[in-house]
Amino acid sequence: MLFTQIYAAGSRTEHGLISVLSGFPPPPLISIISIPSKSEKLKSINNVFADDGYSSSFYYGGESGFVNMKSYLINSGFTTIVDKASFTANQLNSKWGAHDQYVFERQLLDLKIAHEPFLSVLLTLSSHEPFEVPMETPFDDDHSEPGKFRKAAFYSDHCLGEYFRAAKKESWYDNTLFILVADHGHRLPKERDFNMPESKRIPLLFFGNVLQENIRGATIDKTCNQNDIAATLLSQLNKNYSDFPSSRDILNPGTKNFAYYTNDNVWGWITPEQKFIYTYATQTLSNTGSTSLAAPLNDSIVLDAKAYIQTHYQRYLSF
Repeated sequence: MLFTQIYAAGSRTEHGLISVLSGFPPPPLISIISIPSKSEKLKSINNVFADDGYSSSFYYGGESGFVNMKSYLINSGFTTIVDKASFTANQLNSKWGAHDQYVFERQLLDLKIAHEPFLSVLLTLSSHEPFEVPMETPFDDDHSEPGKFRKAAFYSDHCLGEYFRAAKKESWYDNTLFILVADHGHRLPKERDFNMPESKRIPLLFFGNVLQENIRGATIDKTCNQNDIAATLLSQLNKNYSDFPSSRDILNPGTKNFAYYTNDNVWGWITPEQKFIYTYATQTLSNTGSTSLAAPLNDSIVLDAKAYIQTHYQRYLSF
C-alpha cells in the first residue's frame, strides 16, 4: 500500500525518528530529542506494543548516542540497541558507520531468535554524504554530487532487495508488516531548494503478506506527514492512539489533506489547493505552489496553518 503524498516534518534524522516513532513533528527551530527533560515524556509506538508483550530492537550503523538518540530509544522501551560498536572496522565507511548491507544482515540474524511478536526498527545511513558504498553501480562514472547520491541510493536499494529475498525465508515473514519510510527529504539528485515543499516529499510504503487482499496494491494520495504513521498503524490494529495527538489516521476519510514541515530557515504548509512558506529571517509568508505564484494566499488555509503550529507548540511546552 503506497502513500504518494507524504512529507517529512523536519530536515534532520532526529526529526524523522521522533516523528515516526512518537508521532511528534518538530516545532519550528526546535529539536525536542536534544532536551531530555521533554523527550523522555514522549510516548512511543514501542511503548504501546511493549504493553502487549512485544519484544523490541533498534539497529543503526552509526553512533546511537548521536543527538541524544540512545536516551530517547531507552525511554521508548527498546530493549536491544545495536549500533556502530557492534561492527568490525572493515564493515565501516570513513565517516558515519557500518554500510547498510551489514546492518540488514545483523538484524536478520538476530530476528532468527527474537521473541515474537516483535517490533524491530532499522535506520540506514549509506545514502548520507559522503555517499561511500562498497559496490560498483551504474553511476560509478558520474563523480558529481548528484551522481554520488544516485550511487548511494542504488546501493541502499540493492541492500533492501537482498534483505527481502532473505527475509522471505524466515518463519516470521508471513505475519510481519514492513513499513518503509524516509527520515527526511533531500535536495539531491535534482538540486532542489531545500526550503521548498518538493524537497520534503518522501516515500511511505506498507508492505507484507499481512495486508488484507482488498488493500494490496492500493495507492493513497492524501496529503499527510510521516508523523501520521503512528495513528494510522495503531488505528489499523484497533489500538488507542490518544497519546499521539499530533498524529492523524491517514486512512480515515475525515482526515484533512495537509502537511507541515520546518527547517532552519522556514516552516511550510502544504495542501492540494495551496503551498506556502513562512521565512524566519523576513517574517513573511510566500506562495510556493498554487495556480499562480502571484495569487493571494487563502486566508482560511493560512489560519489553519497558524492554529496548527500554535497548538503544536503548546504541546511541546506542556512536556
